[in-house]
Amino acid sequence: MYDFEAEALTRLTDDPFADLQPAWSPDGRVVAFVTDRFSSDLEQLKFGDYRLALYDIDARTIRAVPSIPDAKNINPQWSADGSSLYFLSDRLGVTNVYRLALATNELYQLTNLYTGITGRHHGPEPRVDLRRSLRPHRVFRVREG
Repeated sequence: MYDFEAEALTRLTDDPFADLQPAWSPDGRVVAFVTDRFSSDLEQLKFGDYRLALYDIDARTIRAVPSIPDAKNINPQWSADGSSLYFLSDRLGVTNVYRLALATNELYQLTNLYTGITGRHHGPEPRVDLRRSLRPHRVFRVREG
């Protein structure tokens, strides 16, 4: 993390685990990211599935959040109000969009595509739009509200 005022760089993690795809919360206090730290056994060299985690910037703590077990959970994106995380998971072998309500830890599957979904949204808020074309495919975008 870079502090522009202090002109200082701070390392947030320093361990052998994979920490990928950081996404800052709307209030800038928490970073959602993908990690294997809760599912890997380094002593046995068994690398686990990617799970979701939250890094609290002030407390400098990492905590796991509910993810789909035995699946890859990637691409976390915050809702505009910071109450939910949207992410992709390949539960049952096909990647779809899910939402995690952080207050209740409830998971919701938002899409059910036979061919799966991929992508990363960098806009201010997620959107879900279904667009059909003359070709046999669909394009989804996650949208709140």
